[in-house]
Amino acid sequence: MRALKEDRFLKDLESGMLAPLTEEVGSDRTLCLELRGSHINIYYRGGSLMKIEEKSDNVYFVTFDKNYFAREDDTVDLPEGNIQKKDDIVKWLNVSPCPKRAMDHYFAIHARASASFNNLLCVKTTSQESRDRPITMFVTSSTKSVSGSSI
Repeated sequence: MRALKEDRFLKDLESGMLAPLTEEVGSDRTLCLELRGSHINIYYRGGSLMKIEEKSDNVYFVTFDKNYFAREDDTVDLPEGNIQKKDDIVKWLNVSPCPKRAMDHYFAIHARASASFNNLLCVKTTSQESRDRPITMFVTSSTKSVSGSSI
């Protein structure tokens, strides 16, 4: 994770106009906020739900990748990208279920493994034949392979 270049950006995330966004990410287990030096990304299932850049003092700009609108019924009128007060980010948070649903549809259509499991998914199961020897399976989306071992 990279730090933000501007302290005021971090202050706005902690207690300023972007604080509602930080609160939402903290309460929604499907979201992840990542610092990217000059901007932040809010990820949903590994895809960028929102990219927020600081344009000038106390002015931020939010973008959503409209390529995720894979189906006609997924499209929604998104709020204006300029964020100058808390109400502006709240408008984005209020419509966020629609882009999230569009991303779900996009990921289903494009049949890609969810990037939220990009690194490694570890599943432990217990064999019927040997209840005292759990089986650990490692699945990586990059190689699309499955391997198992007894421990």
